[in-house]
Amino acid sequence: MQLEPAGTVAPQYIWRSTAHFLDLAVLSYVGAHTENIGETYLQMPISSFTVSEHLIPTGDQKDEDCGSEKYIYMKQRKLQCLDQFLRQKDVWVFHAGAVITSDQRLYLSTDADTLADIWGPMWKTKSDPSAREVSRYNIGNGFIVPWSRNSPTDPEPRSHAVGQMEVFCHWIPSRNWDETLVSQHQSNLLSKQFLETDMLLIGAGVKNRLVVNDDCHMSLDKKLKIKESWKNKRNLRHIGTRKPRREKDSQSYQVQASAMGFVTVGSTVSYKRSDGFDMKDALIERWRNGTRKIQELEVWGGVEVSLCTQNARRRTLRHLLGCSGMRNYLRGISFKWHDGDCERQYFESLENCQTFRKFWKNHPQWHDNVGTAINECFSALEETGVDETGDELAILWVEALEELDKDESDEVASSVDASFSFTPVEEHLVILRRSEHGWTGFLRDSPESLTMAMIGDKCLDFCATEDYGMRCQDIRLGRNGTVAKRYSLGYSALHTSLLINEELVKSMNVQYRYPDRKRKQRTCGATGSNVGLEGENCRGKPQQHECLLESPKGHWDMMNIKKSSNFSLGIRGYLTLYKLPVVSCDPLLMEWEPVLNTFGKELKTDFNERVLGKSGDKYHSEYNGGIWKFSPVPCLLISKTVNQRQSG
Repeated sequence: MQLEPAGTVAPQYIWRSTAHFLDLAVLSYVGAHTENIGETYLQMPISSFTVSEHLIPTGDQKDEDCGSEKYIYMKQRKLQCLDQFLRQKDVWVFHAGAVITSDQRLYLSTDADTLADIWGPMWKTKSDPSAREVSRYNIGNGFIVPWSRNSPTDPEPRSHAVGQMEVFCHWIPSRNWDETLVSQHQSNLLSKQFLETDMLLIGAGVKNRLVVNDDCHMSLDKKLKIKESWKNKRNLRHIGTRKPRREKDSQSYQVQASAMGFVTVGSTVSYKRSDGFDMKDALIERWRNGTRKIQELEVWGGVEVSLCTQNARRRTLRHLLGCSGMRNYLRGISFKWHDGDCERQYFESLENCQTFRKFWKNHPQWHDNVGTAINECFSALEETGVDETGDELAILWVEALEELDKDESDEVASSVDASFSFTPVEEHLVILRRSEHGWTGFLRDSPESLTMAMIGDKCLDFCATEDYGMRCQDIRLGRNGTVAKRYSLGYSALHTSLLINEELVKSMNVQYRYPDRKRKQRTCGATGSNVGLEGENCRGKPQQHECLLESPKGHWDMMNIKKSSNFSLGIRGYLTLYKLPVVSCDPLLMEWEPVLNTFGKELKTDFNERVLGKSGDKYHSEYNGGIWKFSPVPCLLISKTVNQRQSG
């Protein structure tokens, strides 16, 4: 920032302005550039300070002659990816010129020593402790790594002193570290490492995905308001109940074929349609009859729906069984465990696939008890899923909305053994309608996929490039509990992934890329004021589909995909591309559309197979588990229609 003083300003005004500038700089520095200076020192909220004494007119000079471009002011702004590192705190930034009203998030340009001094401690990770190259910087329960730029929006790195270059980079929380994701974002870089002399240009954005917002805490009062709102909109049902409806008793159809186009030579065959046996029905039937395969728990048939935002994501059945709602459900029905140790180890093991397999292998004496517990959970989840008549998604919501008081808790504890636990809970089926969430029909059960849905305790924030996603926000209801007032408008989204049929994408300009071999790294210590800001990203912790995280096989590069591309799912409808991807490994933004005439499509398929002897149509499919030749493509299915924008 460089300023030229007004031509006739007296020196004392310039020095006074300089002193005020330095005072503000020191106040910002001692508060790590994030402290609320106004409330701390002045006991009032202040978001900006202006230094304008050097512009005071002297003699015959008029106010307008000074020019607003000479102003210096300090304002609170938000950073890009470092916003999460700072726990969503604003930072104080100096500006020169006219007052900036933009809320665009900023990039941070700094050297490693200065960053360590202000927001450290910080360590270096090197492949060789004696080398000058740094693979990543470890700071604030996360890592800073070189990152590929998004050319239209991200600034170009600049050179500073001799031998000192800026490197564009990204801060990633340690809990979300993923070698595959990092290698994808570094695949086009000339160097995947820093030099110790490099400047860091931090601010890569990871958008168009769901992120977990750990700073969202749903109070009991908020939960009760949401419950009241759903009740008033008739979105709540008790388990085991359903609305009266007409059901199809039978359906017959005829297929007529003629040879060489002559009607006189032909045959007519009459068929009666028989409903198939869905994947969910088969799984529940096996567990009820004692045929229990724990590998079935790794099927991606679960759906976790955020209570705060109503965004959703596919999860394994194992993850669904380990959530707090299922734990509350088993306690609510007073399920009797083999002993307290069995219950504790069971829920702890559900956090990881390998841990659960080890638990199952090492404790055969608990198989019957644990299997019965899982069967009880499946019985409750059986009622969830999509209604075929209206594409309504039913979701199980089990919430402990009241607690035992101390006397009651002591009485229960003294009257039962350690294997018994009881929590008073409320159980509801929450109904999401397709008129509000356009992706619900996509989750319909079939022989290839299943859906068991639960309200989760994680806040899923939909961070979209153009801010059309449903964001985490406080819900403010009217006194009658019917109108939800939200901070911002937005569309809900479902996060899932797609298995691509390679024969159907040859004309879409997509390519499968294989990753580089992983490098083994060692961590060594590092010690730990040139700071600059250049100028939007989302708070929270990005959640990739675990099937991608565990796959070292590569990824589909969709950067050059045609805007008109659509992905047929057979009888389940098709997905159309809503927006071209910005980064190759970000989820594709898609819209789901149903097959308008499912009966006609079934009839056509039957005619081709039975009469003409043709094979069935080729189509893509949703990933539900297993090992395949190619990694699946992560997708965000958004509710982008007229009636699905959440009203404010």
